[in-house]
Order: sequence, then C-alpha cells, then structure tokens
Amino acid sequence: MLGYLDDALLLPLGILLALRLLPPAVLAAGRLQAEEWERRQALRPVNWPAAGLILLLWALAVGLAGRWLIP
Repeated sequence: MLGYLDDALLLPLGILLALRLLPPAVLAAGRLQAEEWERRQALRPVNWPAAGLILLLWALAVGLAGRWLIP
C-alpha cells in the first residue's frame, strides 16, 4: 500500500519541488537541449523491414510457447 502511495502522491510532489528549486536559466537550457534532441530523433531513419522481422520472430516464439504449454 505504501508503494502505491509513494508512486501516486510523493513522487509527483518531489518532481514538482525539484522543478521549482531549479534556477530558470538551468530549466530553459534543459528545455532547449530536449527540443534539439527531439529534432535529431525525428531525422533518424526507421528500418521497417527489421522491425517487421523482430515482430514476426516474437509472434513465432509466442505461438510455439503457447503450443508447447497448451497441448
């Protein structure tokens, strides 16, 4: 029960406190860095065939495990 209380109440309050204690210049610099990082991430190529192959392998593994567990 205390773990849920921590996650639901204390953690957001701690984050809010940390954000209020940060100097505005540091917070602005961090936001600029985050925006730069997001722009760079948007330009990265996506390898859809590799993603499809990985999903196919996972589906095959789940299917084989299901077949093995449920005769």
